[in-house]
Amino acid sequence: MDIQGYIQQEDMHILGLRTTNVTLDKILATKKVVVCDTNDVDIETVYNLGKHSSKSPTSIDQLPFKTTASELFKFPVPEFVGSYNEIEIISNKKMGYHMLMVGKI
Repeated sequence: MDIQGYIQQEDMHILGLRTTNVTLDKILATKKVVVCDTNDVDIETVYNLGKHSSKSPTSIDQLPFKTTASELFKFPVPEFVGSYNEIEIISNKKMGYHMLMVGKI
C-alpha cells in the first residue's frame, strides 16, 4: 500500500494504492484485503514484498519465508508478522494516480 491509516474510533482503515498496481483490480473485485503489522521485520524484506507493483506477485511457493492462512479470508500471511487485520473494502474513489479505499475490520 502506498497510503495507509487506521482510524481506531471507527475500527476502519484508509488505504491508497496506485491505479497501475496489478493487485488493485483483485482487491476491488473481492472487496477484501489483509493488512499486516511488519514492525518486527527488516525494512528490506518489506520493500521486496512490494516490488511487484508493475508485474505479477511472487508465487507463495517462491517466497523466502513461510505463510499461514488468515482466519476469515484464508489469505496468506507471512509467518513473521506480529498481527494482521482482515478488512472489507466498503468504499473506493479514484484520486489522481491513486485509488483511495475505505475498509472496515
